[in-house]
Amino acid sequence: MPFDRSRLLNLLVNVVAVGLVVAVVYYILVPVVGFLWSVSVAAATDGYRWAVEVFTYFARWDRALFLLLGLVVYLVPALLAFTKGHPNRRGIFALNLLTGWSVIGWALALVWSLPGKGATEGE
Repeated sequence: MPFDRSRLLNLLVNVVAVGLVVAVVYYILVPVVGFLWSVSVAAATDGYRWAVEVFTYFARWDRALFLLLGLVVYLVPALLAFTKGHPNRRGIFALNLLTGWSVIGWALALVWSLPGKGATEGE
C-alpha cells in the first residue's frame, strides 16, 4: 500500500481535534460543573436551614396568626378579583403573586381588581 499524505494529515487533524475536545472537557467543563454542583448543594442546605428557622419561628400560634394575616393582606387583590368574578382574575393573581412584594405591584393588582365605572359582574 503506497504512502498517502492526505490520510496521515487527516489522522493528525483527528488526533488534534480529539485532544482539544478532551482538554476542553477536562480543563473547562469539569471545573465549571464542579463549581455549580458545590454552589447548588450549599444553596440547598442554606435554604433548608432557613426554612427550618422560619417554621420554628412561626410554630407559636400568635406568630402564625400574624403570618396568616399578612398573607391575607398580601392576597387582597387576588381575593377581590376571584370573589367579584373579574374576567382577568388569573392575570391579577399572577401579578399579585409575582410582583405583590413591591408596593407598586400590589397597588397595580389592587387597582386592576376593582370593578370599573358602570361595570357589572362577569363583564
